[in-house]
Amino acid sequence: MRVVLLNTHSVLNSGDAAIVVAEIELLRELLGDVQITATSRTPQQDAAFFRELRATVLPPLLPAPSVWRTVGEQLAGCMGNLAALHMKRRLVHAIARADLVISSGGGYFFSNRKLLPGPMFWQAYGHVFVAQRLGKRVLFAPQSFGPFADPLSVKLVRRLLQHPRVVAVLVREASSLELLRALPANAALGKRIALCPDLAFVFPSPVPSSVRPDGARGRAPVLGVTVREWSFPECSAAERDRKRAAYLHAVTEACLAFHRSQQGSICILPQARGPGRFEDDRAMARELHHRLVSAIPAAHVTLAELAPDLPPQGVLRLVAGTDLLLATRLHSAIFACLAGRPFLAIGYQPKTAGIMSMLGLEDCSIPMGAVTAERLTATLQRLVLEGPSLVERRIRPATARLAAQARATMTAVLLPLAAGR
Repeated sequence: MRVVLLNTHSVLNSGDAAIVVAEIELLRELLGDVQITATSRTPQQDAAFFRELRATVLPPLLPAPSVWRTVGEQLAGCMGNLAALHMKRRLVHAIARADLVISSGGGYFFSNRKLLPGPMFWQAYGHVFVAQRLGKRVLFAPQSFGPFADPLSVKLVRRLLQHPRVVAVLVREASSLELLRALPANAALGKRIALCPDLAFVFPSPVPSSVRPDGARGRAPVLGVTVREWSFPECSAAERDRKRAAYLHAVTEACLAFHRSQQGSICILPQARGPGRFEDDRAMARELHHRLVSAIPAAHVTLAELAPDLPPQGVLRLVAGTDLLLATRLHSAIFACLAGRPFLAIGYQPKTAGIMSMLGLEDCSIPMGAVTAERLTATLQRLVLEGPSLVERRIRPATARLAAQARATMTAVLLPLAAGR
């Protein structure tokens, strides 16, 4: 069976890479000997990653400038992508020969722009549009939809989802489910939409032996931290700067309070190392590191230097080496679930609150807009006290439940397709 996996992101983001690993492993488990071709926004960096998964990787049909960091790189990268007609022919040929096309799990069908959707939206839309024009069956793997700030993006997404060759639209949290069900659409679309947990919950590797960070001292507890840049798209430019400063201040103060109360160490984990500047956690991680070592001994603070193409198993190993995680990156919280570690998630998009609700761990999540140093500190102190009990009573059972639900939903969708191939 030939499968094309569209709209995967990049191995530079370990959360998205974990989704891809889970998707491909599930496809082979359920469908047998599957030939897989995938698109990636960073195909050169991802070549070894996909080779290990026995899949072919190709660049997207349309470029998204945000993959590159400077204006010059963006111009050169976009021109290079558009000029690579032989690669586009290869991708269209793979789609034309495919028995099934899958729009990969994640979150890319959204628009924060008021007039027109941005390039990343058009890139994802174009792939699925081509597959549907070629008459291919399309499965939307568990993903988030919205928000949509412009009416055109709503119209385009509705057009994709209600196409007669769509076999299922799987969404990974309730807010996306409600948004899609509220779209004016035909009755068939309503029957195709189903809730399915993020596929990172079925990440196939057992938790590797944990690695204690270099800054860990004896048996003192280790607080892992993931941070990220965020644009606060609902705010004015001046308000965005203020909110970013408030977020970083709150995280810094919560880390300092943890060190002082627990005599513990801090390990900062840049879960995403690109591809673009906005998606690279390393600059903010360095900023946090600088603030911390200015206030506490440097031996108690570690900034993990991760290889850009580190596979997701490597990040999971580091998360397993912590005692508690302060997680702005959603998939770092999911890694904590897989590793059996308590965590506090900071939600920058509705997907975080939605997935925490599915886990029944709403009290382990705070919206980014509501973050204060006092609230982070108090919640982390509670989690330190509840840690082992919280893991055994709530985190492990909820993780197992969502993993089983995701596996069952994917099985129910894929097996009939295999039977009628």
